Amino acid sequence: MGKGKKEREGPAEKGKRILEELERKEQKQARLFRIDDVLADASKIHEEYIPELGYKIQYGLITLGDLEEIDRQKTLRDKTYCILAKMLQKADPNVTVEKIKKLPFEHATLIINRLIPHFLPQIQKLSKLGSDEAQ
Repeated sequence: MGKGKKEREGPAEKGKRILEELERKEQKQARLFRIDDVLADASKIHEEYIPELGYKIQYGLITLGDLEEIDRQKTLRDKTYCILAKMLQKADPNVTVEKIKKLPFEHATLIINRLIPHFLPQIQKLSKLGSDEAQ
């Protein structure tokens, strides 16, 4: 009789219990949202090493304010150039869209594939929202 509840707990109940325990731990560790803390984190310069090029690329995160200019671009290609320029300008103010367009194809492709893929779907969704609001 000393074995108790654990032997009778089925896989579904055990999974549910484990999930609830994880959620309680996450809640204890969660930080309270403070806009100034988030903005400080958002303004940090990040680095991404691209071994194929032998470069460390420094960049900043895209902000909601950046979306205004990105959204004005007509094609996905122009949006991509604008996003890349915006990200790189935060670490290097000498970056321009015109200079981005002059990058060798291999360099541009490797940098874009490393920095932008996870941003593009969100930016496309936000751009659609912005254009819906304007109508």
